[in-house]
Amino acid sequence: MDIQFIRRLAELLEKSAIDEIEVVEGDSKVRITRHTAPAHPAPAITYAQPAPVMTTTPTIVGAAPPAAAAVETPPQGYMIKSPMVGTFYRASSPESAPFVEEGSMVKAG
Repeated sequence: MDIQFIRRLAELLEKSAIDEIEVVEGDSKVRITRHTAPAHPAPAITYAQPAPVMTTTPTIVGAAPPAAAAVETPPQGYMIKSPMVGTFYRASSPESAPFVEEGSMVKAG
C-alpha cells in the first residue's frame, strides 16, 4: 500500500462518522482508528456511606458535657475510579495461573 492511499483513508475517516477502518491487501494491512470522547460518558460510580447517626441527649444545667462523637477514618489505600464497567479476568484462560495473587506486591508496568 502506498502512503497516498493511507492518507486518503485518513481523510475519509475525518470527513465521515466512521471511528475505525481496516484494509487488507495481500500481506499488507492498515487500520486507522479515531479515538473520540463518547457521546454519553459512563457515569462515575460512587459508593455512599451512611451518614453517622447523631443522637442528642437532654442538657442538664451544671452537668458535665457529653463525650465527643467518634470520628470516622477514611479508608486506607488508593481509590480507583473506573470510567466504565467491564469484565475482570483473573487469568488469560480458565486453565492458566492467575496474573497475580491476592496480597501480591505489584509495580507499574
